[in-house]
Amino acid sequence: MSLLSTFQSLARSSGAWAFVLVVGVVAAPCSAGAVELPQRIPASSSNAALHYHRAILLMADVDLEQRALLKQPIWELVHPEMSEAEVARIDALLVASRHAVRAAIAGASQPHADFGVDFRAYSAATRLPHVGLMQKLARVLTLHGLQKQSEGDWRQAAMVYLDVMHMGKHMSEQLTLAEAIEAVRILETGYYVLATWAAECPDAELVASTLSALNVVVPEHLSPTTALGYESSLLLNGLTAIGDDYPEGAWAEAVLDLLDITPEARDPETMRAAAVAAAIERGVPETVFESDAAFAAHLELLREVNQDYYEAMVQTVSLPTKEALEAGKRVFDEFSPKLKRLGDEGPYSPTNIVAYYATHEAEHHLLQIVLGLCAEKQGGLFPADLAGVTARFGGMLPASPYDGQPASYETTADRTGFSVSYPAFSAGGVDLPEVKFAFGTSKGE
Repeated sequence: MSLLSTFQSLARSSGAWAFVLVVGVVAAPCSAGAVELPQRIPASSSNAALHYHRAILLMADVDLEQRALLKQPIWELVHPEMSEAEVARIDALLVASRHAVRAAIAGASQPHADFGVDFRAYSAATRLPHVGLMQKLARVLTLHGLQKQSEGDWRQAAMVYLDVMHMGKHMSEQLTLAEAIEAVRILETGYYVLATWAAECPDAELVASTLSALNVVVPEHLSPTTALGYESSLLLNGLTAIGDDYPEGAWAEAVLDLLDITPEARDPETMRAAAVAAAIERGVPETVFESDAAFAAHLELLREVNQDYYEAMVQTVSLPTKEALEAGKRVFDEFSPKLKRLGDEGPYSPTNIVAYYATHEAEHHLLQIVLGLCAEKQGGLFPADLAGVTARFGGMLPASPYDGQPASYETTADRTGFSVSYPAFSAGGVDLPEVKFAFGTSKGE
């Protein structure tokens, strides 16, 4: 019987009032042995940020003293010389944050993350409270993975560490440089524990599978170019909004937000006075505020210089490391005085950005090599050289992003330990650190 014929039959036999009675019978309590129809449960949201927000809210319920542990990097929080009291504190933190851990894992399994920031309304002065909290969430998730590893559940530990990588990847897909930088920090946490996990894992096939999974989750190192492009657009849009609101609109509040200054009072007169004083203190000429035309001209000049500066930065960070560091110094030396004269006393340094991401790239490459080495471990012994590992990378191991040199590899005499590294490098007046991982050596990890 079709749905239409069913309704026609009801109408013929019962009428409208009877139909209401029939509905009431269906909704009434079922008799013994009847089949109950449960309410459908909606599927989980595919937006990872909603799960991360929930995890962050759940972490807020955890005791403040317990949460204070998450201020430390994992390599300081968990170390070989830990006392029983330190271990007990971490165990207590994991019990208290178990619901947040579940929510974070749910977020890490989603395809994308949108934190719901309206950049059109706030532009460069937008507050991003999730940035620092995501790092702490990644750390508590990492501790959960370390707990699984300590229990001998190597597979589950690897999955949790890859979830941490997913969190970093989600942050890298956001629009601001602050989020992009935090993405690198989260990935660094994941890199460290995953390398240590691989060196200790007794299952070489599981390590090989994890290397393949890593190449899916984070197939390559992160780049700041996209974030810098959006950062430039947000700044320029913010300056445009300030100009549109001058002199009677909310321009003063936008200026104070941009300079991260909290006014003494919220009335327009006080906020305008505070904004003018703060701008003049930073080098903006007082004459800028004498007329609408002078203010508009200053903003336009600030827009032009910033646009040129960001374009030069994007070009710089796209170069090979040595050339990028040298070009970055030239770009900063050229634009920094111009921006300071316009009241921007703290422009981003291209050399610092290049150094930060070059180190990240070296860590990413080194983790791949470590996983490849550990996947070749036989009978508890690491490979005597890198020859057997090369095949896992198409015949060529990842080279140092600093200068293109190959990684240095050494084993202990009994081959139960090893160290692999990229040497330190200097260019453009910037020193890039040695990136090294060591396991079971006399120098420690």
